Amino acid sequence: MRYLAPLLLATIGSCASANTTPTPSTPAVQTVRVASTSVGTTSMMIISNDGVHTMSVPYTVEKVWAALPAVYDSLGIPRADFDAKERVIGNHGLKVMRRLGGTALSKYLDCGRGQMEANADSYDVFLSVLTRVSPVGDAAASIATTLEAQARPVAFAGDYVHCTSKGELEQRIVDITQRQVWR
Repeated sequence: MRYLAPLLLATIGSCASANTTPTPSTPAVQTVRVASTSVGTTSMMIISNDGVHTMSVPYTVEKVWAALPAVYDSLGIPRADFDAKERVIGNHGLKVMRRLGGTALSKYLDCGRGQMEANADSYDVFLSVLTRVSPVGDAAASIATTLEAQARPVAFAGDYVHCTSKGELEQRIVDITQRQVWR
Protein backbone atom coordinates (compact mmCIF):
# COMPACT_ATOMS: atom_id res chain seq x y z
CA MET A 1 0.00 0.00 0.00
CA ARG A 2 2.88 2.37 0.68
CA TYR A 3 3.89 2.01 -2.98
CA LEU A 4 0.47 3.25 -4.06
CA ALA A 5 0.85 6.85 -2.80
CA PRO A 6 4.03 7.80 -4.74
CA LEU A 7 2.71 6.21 -7.93
CA LEU A 8 -0.64 7.94 -7.52
CA LEU A 9 1.02 11.32 -6.94
CA ALA A 10 3.28 10.84 -9.95
CA THR A 11 0.31 9.91 -12.13
CA ILE A 12 -1.80 12.84 -10.98
CA GLY A 13 1.16 15.20 -11.27
CA SER A 14 1.81 14.18 -14.84
CA CYS A 15 -1.86 14.71 -15.72
CA ALA A 16 -1.94 18.11 -14.04
CA SER A 17 1.16 19.39 -15.81
CA ALA A 18 -0.11 18.61 -19.31
CA ASN A 19 -1.15 21.68 -21.29
CA THR A 20 -4.38 21.00 -23.11
CA THR A 21 -6.64 23.15 -25.23
CA PRO A 22 -10.29 23.28 -24.11
CA THR A 23 -12.58 21.41 -26.46
CA PRO A 24 -16.34 21.30 -26.79
CA SER A 25 -16.43 17.57 -26.08
CA THR A 26 -16.83 15.86 -22.74
CA PRO A 27 -13.76 15.56 -20.50
CA ALA A 28 -11.32 12.78 -21.33
CA VAL A 29 -11.42 9.82 -18.96
CA GLN A 30 -8.29 7.83 -18.35
CA THR A 31 -8.26 4.55 -16.43
CA VAL A 32 -5.06 3.89 -14.53
CA ARG A 33 -4.10 0.53 -13.02
CA VAL A 34 -1.98 0.76 -9.91
CA ALA A 35 -0.19 -2.38 -8.70
CA SER A 36 0.33 -3.13 -5.03
CA THR A 37 2.14 -6.21 -3.74
CA SER A 38 -0.09 -6.99 -0.76
CA VAL A 39 -3.59 -6.25 -2.09
CA GLY A 40 -3.46 -6.97 -5.81
CA THR A 41 -4.31 -4.43 -8.49
CA THR A 42 -6.43 -1.33 -8.02
CA SER A 43 -8.10 0.69 -10.77
CA MET A 44 -9.10 4.33 -10.66
CA MET A 45 -10.36 6.89 -13.13
CA ILE A 46 -8.74 10.26 -13.63
CA ILE A 47 -11.01 12.78 -15.33
CA SER A 48 -9.27 15.62 -17.13
CA ASN A 49 -11.22 18.83 -16.73
CA ASP A 50 -9.78 22.31 -16.90
CA GLY A 51 -13.09 23.94 -16.01
CA VAL A 52 -13.49 26.04 -19.19
CA HIS A 53 -15.52 24.96 -22.20
CA THR A 54 -14.87 27.19 -25.21
CA MET A 55 -16.52 27.04 -28.59
CA SER A 56 -16.65 29.44 -31.53
CA VAL A 57 -19.93 30.13 -33.29
CA PRO A 58 -20.50 31.86 -36.66
CA TYR A 59 -22.44 34.80 -35.21
CA THR A 60 -21.40 38.27 -34.10
CA VAL A 61 -20.61 38.99 -30.48
CA GLU A 62 -23.58 41.35 -30.28
CA LYS A 63 -26.07 38.68 -31.43
CA VAL A 64 -24.65 36.04 -29.08
CA TRP A 65 -24.55 38.43 -26.13
CA ALA A 66 -28.16 39.49 -26.75
CA ALA A 67 -29.30 35.84 -26.72
CA LEU A 68 -27.58 34.74 -23.49
CA PRO A 69 -30.10 36.11 -20.95
CA ALA A 70 -32.85 34.01 -22.55
CA VAL A 71 -30.50 31.01 -22.65
CA TYR A 72 -29.80 31.26 -18.92
CA ASP A 73 -33.53 31.68 -18.20
CA SER A 74 -34.37 28.58 -20.24
CA LEU A 75 -31.83 26.52 -18.26
CA GLY A 76 -33.16 27.71 -14.90
CA ILE A 77 -29.99 29.60 -13.97
CA PRO A 78 -30.76 32.92 -12.23
CA ARG A 79 -28.51 35.70 -13.48
CA ALA A 80 -26.67 37.18 -10.50
CA ASP A 81 -23.65 38.29 -12.50
CA PHE A 82 -24.11 40.50 -15.55
CA ASP A 83 -21.28 42.63 -16.90
CA ALA A 84 -22.19 44.12 -20.28
CA LYS A 85 -18.79 45.77 -20.70
CA GLU A 86 -16.85 42.50 -20.25
CA ARG A 87 -19.72 40.44 -21.73
CA VAL A 88 -19.91 38.06 -18.77
CA ILE A 89 -23.17 36.54 -17.58
CA GLY A 90 -23.90 33.91 -14.97
CA ASN A 91 -24.19 33.08 -11.33
CA HIS A 92 -21.19 32.41 -9.10
CA GLY A 93 -23.13 31.49 -5.95
CA LEU A 94 -26.05 29.26 -6.88
CA LYS A 95 -27.28 26.66 -4.40
CA VAL A 96 -29.31 23.88 -6.02
CA MET A 97 -30.53 20.44 -5.09
CA ARG A 98 -31.44 17.56 -7.40
CA ARG A 99 -32.34 19.57 -10.51
CA LEU A 100 -31.26 22.60 -12.46
CA GLY A 101 -34.27 23.79 -14.37
CA GLY A 102 -35.94 20.53 -15.32
CA THR A 103 -32.73 18.49 -15.59
CA ALA A 104 -31.17 16.18 -13.01
CA LEU A 105 -27.85 17.61 -11.80
CA SER A 106 -26.15 14.26 -12.45
CA LYS A 107 -26.55 14.93 -16.18
CA TYR A 108 -24.26 17.94 -15.78
CA LEU A 109 -22.03 17.04 -12.83
CA ASP A 110 -20.09 14.15 -11.37
CA CYS A 111 -19.89 14.52 -7.60
CA GLY A 112 -19.30 10.84 -6.93
CA ARG A 113 -21.86 8.15 -6.13
CA GLY A 114 -23.58 6.96 -2.99
CA GLN A 115 -25.06 3.52 -2.55
CA MET A 116 -28.33 4.39 -4.24
CA GLU A 117 -27.75 7.32 -6.58
CA ALA A 118 -25.35 9.92 -7.89
CA ASN A 119 -24.35 12.43 -5.19
CA ALA A 120 -25.23 15.31 -7.52
CA ASP A 121 -28.88 14.21 -7.25
CA SER A 122 -28.98 13.94 -3.46
CA TYR A 123 -26.46 16.49 -2.12
CA ASP A 124 -26.70 20.26 -1.72
CA VAL A 125 -24.74 21.57 -4.69
CA PHE A 126 -23.08 24.98 -4.77
CA LEU A 127 -22.61 25.96 -8.36
CA SER A 128 -20.81 28.67 -10.29
CA VAL A 129 -21.67 29.07 -13.97
CA LEU A 130 -20.17 32.00 -15.87
CA THR A 131 -20.18 32.58 -19.61
CA ARG A 132 -17.97 35.08 -21.42
CA VAL A 133 -18.47 36.12 -25.04
CA SER A 134 -15.47 37.34 -27.03
CA PRO A 135 -14.98 38.30 -30.67
CA VAL A 136 -13.29 35.91 -33.09
CA GLY A 137 -12.71 38.02 -36.16
CA ASP A 138 -15.52 40.22 -37.45
CA ALA A 139 -18.33 37.70 -37.88
CA ALA A 140 -17.75 35.06 -35.20
CA ALA A 141 -17.81 34.82 -31.43
CA SER A 142 -16.25 32.64 -28.78
CA ILE A 143 -18.51 31.35 -26.00
CA ALA A 144 -16.44 30.36 -22.96
CA THR A 145 -18.31 28.85 -20.01
CA THR A 146 -16.71 28.05 -16.68
CA LEU A 147 -18.55 25.58 -14.47
CA GLU A 148 -17.38 24.85 -10.94
CA ALA A 149 -19.27 22.97 -8.26
CA GLN A 150 -18.96 21.54 -4.79
CA ALA A 151 -21.48 19.39 -2.98
CA ARG A 152 -22.13 18.18 0.55
CA PRO A 153 -24.50 15.64 2.03
CA VAL A 154 -27.88 16.81 3.28
CA ALA A 155 -28.83 13.84 5.47
CA PHE A 156 -25.61 13.69 7.50
CA ALA A 157 -22.61 15.83 8.38
CA GLY A 158 -19.91 15.68 5.77
CA ASP A 159 -17.28 17.68 3.99
CA TYR A 160 -17.72 19.30 0.64
CA VAL A 161 -16.70 17.18 -2.33
CA HIS A 162 -15.41 18.62 -5.58
CA CYS A 163 -17.67 18.00 -8.56
CA THR A 164 -16.46 17.81 -12.13
CA SER A 165 -18.38 18.93 -15.16
CA LYS A 166 -19.51 16.39 -17.72
CA GLY A 167 -19.52 19.16 -20.37
CA GLU A 168 -23.27 18.84 -20.95
CA LEU A 169 -24.39 22.17 -19.46
CA GLU A 170 -21.68 24.09 -21.28
CA GLN A 171 -22.66 22.44 -24.56
CA ARG A 172 -26.36 23.18 -23.94
CA ILE A 173 -25.49 26.86 -23.44
CA VAL A 174 -23.81 26.88 -26.86
CA ASP A 175 -26.59 24.88 -28.56
CA ILE A 176 -29.45 26.99 -27.17
CA THR A 177 -27.55 30.19 -27.95
CA GLN A 178 -27.17 29.13 -31.58
CA ARG A 179 -30.87 28.29 -31.84
CA GLN A 180 -31.80 31.68 -30.30
CA VAL A 181 -29.54 33.60 -32.68
CA TRP A 182 -30.57 31.61 -35.73
CA ARG A 183 -34.27 32.50 -35.29
